[in-house]
This record gives sequence, structure tokens and C-alpha cells, in this order.
Amino acid sequence: MKLPKLIVAILLGVSINMAAITGFAPSVGEVFSQTLDSPMPSFENQYDTDHFVLKWTNRSGNSSDNIKDPQIIKETAGYLEQAWTKYTELFGRKPYTAPGRDKIEVVFRNIDCFGVADPPDGPIQFDSKAWVHNKGIRQPTSAHELFHRLQYAYGYKTRWMPKKPYQWFTEGTAAWS
Repeated sequence: MKLPKLIVAILLGVSINMAAITGFAPSVGEVFSQTLDSPMPSFENQYDTDHFVLKWTNRSGNSSDNIKDPQIIKETAGYLEQAWTKYTELFGRKPYTAPGRDKIEVVFRNIDCFGVADPPDGPIQFDSKAWVHNKGIRQPTSAHELFHRLQYAYGYKTRWMPKKPYQWFTEGTAAWS
């Protein structure tokens, strides 16, 4: 059952990246850069776990930033901690945390994509509107974005930048997670 899902995830990641490389579709960076570069809202809410600090708002002037139900955040924290445990057991290494920090910051705001874990020293960002309306994306997207942090712990983007055509590998392996 898991093998077909893995194959579909890898093929999806490869096809998206090939479409961007060949010019049939704009790159992900071009599509999301305007929203990702928009100012962060103020986060008046915070939930701490052993490895994460999750921040969100329910008072933003942009209603797409708001999450009113704190249970969504607690559920996501559980998914992140579960993935952390699995990755550290399987790979023998902790996901990357920014220098001088003990925990990974996670923020919820309108970013027009499910999640982003780039740059390595920045927070993991999840799309608050998608988190509220699409419960089914929470666990796989949490695992996916945290897997990018595991890649950073092995030097990806912290010591080594892949050149084309090898960039697909980072999304393909994160899709496996």
C-alpha cells in the first residue's frame, strides 16, 4: 500500500520540477515569492513542545492568516514531534536547528502553498488557510517540511547547494517522508 503512494509522490515531485525546468510552468519560487515575501503578521499565540515553537494569530487584518482553533496547532505539534522521533531514530541525526536555537520555529500565515522550510535558518511556514480548511494536509505536510530540515542537517543548503538537474532529489525525498 505504501509503495504506490511513494511512487505517486516521487512522480509528482519530478513532474512539477521538470515542468518548471523545461519552461512549461513557472518555478515554484516565482509563483510563491510575492506571498512569501509579504510581511509576517504579529503572532500573539504560541505553543511550545520539546523541539518546536509554534506561533499563530487569530487577529490579523488578513483573515487568511488567522487560526481560531488552537487544537489545529496542538495536532500539528503532535505530527511534528512524531516525525522528529521517526527521523532521529531512522537517520541517527536531529533535524537542523538554526545556530543558537534549541527549537525549530513554526509559523502559520497565508503563504499560498501548503508549507515552506526555506531558508534553513528561517521558520517552517505553514499556510494557515489551508490548515483550517484541509485537515488531510496537516500530517504529510508537517513530515515533508521537517524532512527538509533533516536534509539541512546533512549539509543541503547549509554547506552544499545542488545544481540542476539534481534539485528534484530534495523534493522527491521529502515527498517520500
